[in-house]
Amino acid sequence: MCIGRFDHDAVRDAIDDADHQAATLFALSNSTRILFSETVVLTEGKTEQTLLPDLFQHETECSLEEDKLGLLSLGSSGDLPKALAVLTAMGIPTKAVVDLDFAFRPAVKNAMIAKDNAAVQGCKTVLIRLRDEGKIDLAEDGFPKKFGEVNSAKAFEFMAAETDAREHIDAIHDHFLDQGIWVWTDGTIETHLGLAAKTAAAHSTFLSSFQNKEFRDALPNYANVQSMLAWLRQ
Repeated sequence: MCIGRFDHDAVRDAIDDADHQAATLFALSNSTRILFSETVVLTEGKTEQTLLPDLFQHETECSLEEDKLGLLSLGSSGDLPKALAVLTAMGIPTKAVVDLDFAFRPAVKNAMIAKDNAAVQGCKTVLIRLRDEGKIDLAEDGFPKKFGEVNSAKAFEFMAAETDAREHIDAIHDHFLDQGIWVWTDGTIETHLGLAAKTAAAHSTFLSSFQNKEFRDALPNYANVQSMLAWLRQ
C-alpha cells in the first residue's frame, strides 16, 4: 500500500483517543492486510469475515487480496468510528460494512449522523408503533433494548421489514454511503442471506449450498449483497 501524506499530530491524537481500536488494527494479522491492500474494508462480525471472501470470489472471479482489498473484523460496531478515524488520519483509503443498528446509537454518539435527522426520527416513529403493538421493547433513548425477549438486532430487522420504514432506511443508507459506509438495509447480512445463526456451523452449511443457483435464487435479498460487493470495487 502507498499510504498518502498525513499529519503526524493528527495520527497521534487519533491513536491516543482509540488505543483499543488501534491495537486491533495493528495486530500482526491485521497490519499485514493493511500493508498489502489499497483499500481496507472494516466489518463488525464473524459472518462478514467468514463469508465475504467466498461471495466476493464468486461474483468477481478474483479474491479480495487480488483486488487489493484488506478485510478486517473489529468485532463491534462501537469500535468502528474510532478505527475509521485512525485509518483516515493515516491517509489509508477505508470502507466499512455495518449492521443497520450502527446508524443509530454508535453513529449518533460519534456525530456521524444527527440525532434529529429526519430519517432517524422517521425510524423512531416506526419503532414506537412496533412497541405499542407489543412486538418490541424500547430503551429510554427510544431505540430497541439491547437485551430482552426481542434483542436490539432483531428489533431493527422487524423495523426494516415495515413498509413505512423503507424510505427512511434508504435515506440513512445513502447518508452513510457518502461516508464510505455500507449499511445493511434489512438489518444484518444474516437477514439478507437467510442465516438463522452466526455460528461456524451455520456459515459452513451456507457455503456448502451457495454454489447451487437455486439456493442463491431463494435467498431473501442476495441482490443487495451483490450491490455491496460491486461497491467495494468502486
